[in-house]
Amino acid sequence: MAIQKVDLSQEESRLREELGLSSESFDVLLKLIDRRTDRPYSPEDVLLSMEDVAAMLQVSIRTLDTIVALGEIRVIWVRGQRRFTRKAIEAYVDAQTDFNRDILRRAA
Repeated sequence: MAIQKVDLSQEESRLREELGLSSESFDVLLKLIDRRTDRPYSPEDVLLSMEDVAAMLQVSIRTLDTIVALGEIRVIWVRGQRRFTRKAIEAYVDAQTDFNRDILRRAA
């Protein structure tokens, strides 16, 4: 059985970009993975910061504050800081897509 050598720094960079995480959030994720070796890592386990979500949605932090204040995205509070699950962001995007589709139908 041949052992394949993997450049971890390149693999970590690729994964960080794929997940859309800041370097700080990715470092926290790696520490959590190190502690949780009893079960495989899943992207669903990652809690995203305000900065991460604003970048994903391509909006400002202030706009994201408004979206959260309106209750349009479910938020998790961790020691006074707002965090989001990827599933909550996907649900918000799906809801916006449905809303926009309905508006376009009414306008036609």
